[in-house]
Amino acid sequence: MITINNELSLEDYIKVGHTTSRIRPFHPAEVRLRIYPLSTEITEDFLIEFTLHNKRVMTMGSSLDQLFSYALLGSTDITIMDANNLTIPFFYMKLAALKVLSREEFIAFFYNDISEKKSSRFLDKEIYLKFKNNIPDKYRSFWDNMYNEGIINRLFHFYPSAADGMLPYYLSSDETYEYVRSIIDDITINITITDLSKFSNYLNDEYNLIDLSNVYTYVEKKKYWDAVNNLGNFLSVDGIFKLHYMEKNSIDEDEFDLLGKKSEYLPIKNINNGFIIWYNDERCYKEFHKSVPILK
Repeated sequence: MITINNELSLEDYIKVGHTTSRIRPFHPAEVRLRIYPLSTEITEDFLIEFTLHNKRVMTMGSSLDQLFSYALLGSTDITIMDANNLTIPFFYMKLAALKVLSREEFIAFFYNDISEKKSSRFLDKEIYLKFKNNIPDKYRSFWDNMYNEGIINRLFHFYPSAADGMLPYYLSSDETYEYVRSIIDDITINITITDLSKFSNYLNDEYNLIDLSNVYTYVEKKKYWDAVNNLGNFLSVDGIFKLHYMEKNSIDEDEFDLLGKKSEYLPIKNINNGFIIWYNDERCYKEFHKSVPILK
């Protein structure tokens, strides 16, 4: 089941697309308006530590890769929050692609490797034509318009996608990809487009995992901490709050101690980044540190 809050009309989506296409690379507004085609966060080491079987998750939209990876880990109820209006058209594009394309085609279409422009099939229209009819009419009309006007590439970040071998977890093998494809229609998905300061207004009940990705980097700090405190009210007793994705030496970990909880830095193997998280209680720490098989 899919629930959408605050979606726009087709005409307004097209206006947003035109506005986004005119943003210069690295302009401050592109963080808010452009789309990440694939996650630039290497989350696999974090993900394989935890089981989310039948647990509720709130995560950022962004590339939407967290949605598919958390579904792979067993979550059947996932809430997506984001300020970017293009999150919703992109969700329907990526969902349609998942259901139709092979893993190789999917990666080719969403993999933006700026170092391999000659061989890249990033946003290739021939691949798009293979799955476009699976996109709901309004959103298909939006993407058709972006292709026909020749501005499709300008809706996406110019940052390269993660290096081969460090793709999002659900793309790590044919088996994980096919498994997510087989279960995605059984996942309850709620998507809301709103400002960070209003995220908590749209939440209900409790969540076992709240994931703010690297929002900390891009918003005013008082706004961030106010949001974290409000969202903390929706964290279950056994819950985890994923506060930030960062380099080990880029910030004082103590800054992330809040609500009486001690933060923990989880390093990622082979690269300099890791995650700042905190647990609601010790039972949560013990449970989420069990490594469990995802695929039987």
